[in-house]
Amino acid sequence: MPREYRHIKLYEKEIFELKEQGLSQRQIAERLGFLYEMMHDFFKRHNRNQRKVSGGEGLKRKGSSRITI
Repeated sequence: MPREYRHIKLYEKEIFELKEQGLSQRQIAERLGFLYEMMHDFFKRHNRNQRKVSGGEGLKRKGSSRITI
């Protein structure tokens, strides 16, 4: 039986509402029909991106600087 693919990003608002209500990542995953690992990775990515935004890392350019002649 083929599985239905649902992008976790579509449920972002619901996930954060459930988190504010005090549910654990495992409980949120069960309620929305996702695997715990998917929920864990979602929060890990979100937290990493939040740290980058608050620290200003997103503004830095990666790689070597361009040399113009």
